[in-house]
Amino acid sequence: MKEYLEYLDRLNSLVDANEFEKVREECEQCKTKNCVWGYLSIILWILTIGLAPRALDVFSKLVRACLYGATFDAVETVLWVSLYVVSITLALWLSLTYIDSKYKLNSMLRISYVEHSYATIRNTIIDEGKEFMQKLFLWERLYTLTVEDKRKYDYVLKVIRTLRVEYERFENKGV
Repeated sequence: MKEYLEYLDRLNSLVDANEFEKVREECEQCKTKNCVWGYLSIILWILTIGLAPRALDVFSKLVRACLYGATFDAVETVLWVSLYVVSITLALWLSLTYIDSKYKLNSMLRISYVEHSYATIRNTIIDEGKEFMQKLFLWERLYTLTVEDKRKYDYVLKVIRTLRVEYERFENKGV
């Protein structure tokens, strides 16, 4: 177990903390933007619903004028109908922007590996040789780490698991 923890420490020292911090900051910025788009979208939909009765009343006056020849105030009609159309358009645009922002955020949160650190750790493990890799995979399966160790070596353990799956696929295909 001691040898396993020492090796995990060594691999953990190869992780680029600046890269993780950059990804974390991007996620925080995306979360903030996502909240703003969501709140603006909700506010604009409430405004659109609030404008609906007056806009529909004016629109019905316009329809009555067209069908029955009733008189109506053209400026008021154009103003209310155009205001309503603009509010619906903006509400739809903000809602779609919110959905897109939410999708980007979910994609960023699913980022499991930062490229440079992943490649560095993976290549270090592979450079140790096939026998050591199998020994590492055996350690990973046999030893139970404490919660503190799991948190500390979280990224390294993810890389080891992914590498194990890739290695097993490679071995099963017989390439």
